[in-house]
Amino acid sequence: MTDDLTAAEIEAFWDKVEKRQGSCWEWRGAQHGNGYGTFRLRGKKVFAHRFAYELCVGPIPVGKQIDHLCRNKSCVRPLSGDDKNGHIEPVTPRENTLRGTGPSAVNSRKTTCANGHSPMSFKPTRTAGRVCVECKAARSRAWRAKNSSVMRSYARPWAKLTADQAREARALMEAGKSTGSTAGMFGVSFKAMQKIRRGLTWKHI
Repeated sequence: MTDDLTAAEIEAFWDKVEKRQGSCWEWRGAQHGNGYGTFRLRGKKVFAHRFAYELCVGPIPVGKQIDHLCRNKSCVRPLSGDDKNGHIEPVTPRENTLRGTGPSAVNSRKTTCANGHSPMSFKPTRTAGRVCVECKAARSRAWRAKNSSVMRSYARPWAKLTADQAREARALMEAGKSTGSTAGMFGVSFKAMQKIRRGLTWKHI
């Protein structure tokens, strides 16, 4: 990309860079929607940080990406033999991802979950994150303990009533409401409501 550049093209590039002593070299030209600097070179869009690396260091190794050590996407200061304090360098795609701030990077740096469980308890998820199996199991146990009646109703997928509805229906009938009218109120058959009244179904409530 940079082999046959003219002096004018190189000068035009550096004219858009603000070199800060001991800090980032800020790109002052156009920016892509993701924050990286861009410019047009001979009719093609070029990323400023990649161009700067090739201009100052050389071709980017095959299979490598340019990572910003400073996490500043508009920085174009290459890390090189001439500048040991540079901010951009070529890395593998995986290393680039794990150095970032996305879910994959954040989770990869965790040594324990919020409750102190070891990484051996972590399980990958479909959203590139990780979930602690021990914490998930504990939440499930707590939910089942709190919603035991609901869990029992789930065990009867064919049932038209939930445990709370069956409990309410039985209370109404014990208070004097007829079986037929209670069945109509809850949208079930007379026979089904009669079984609830006699305790033949929903015995646990």
